[in-house]
Amino acid sequence: EVLALRNEFLAYRVLNPGGGTDLAVLLNLSAEPATADLHGRPAQHLLGSDNAPAETAGTVAGHGWAILELAREAPG
Repeated sequence: EVLALRNEFLAYRVLNPGGGTDLAVLLNLSAEPATADLHGRPAQHLLGSDNAPAETAGTVAGHGWAILELAREAPG
């Protein structure tokens, strides 16, 4: 599922076929920070070009990338 697609930014979600948490991949070619709409799903930063705090999950620094653990659905 594509979460964001802009000229210099791509974010997509990879579904876990076992029904657990998913992964979100964020790639930013711009010099400016970019943010993906995670649709209210809780996310935890796993890997990336910087150590982003949990409250900024979904935002990637300029020329950065991140892999997030993403909840299947928003809390409800």
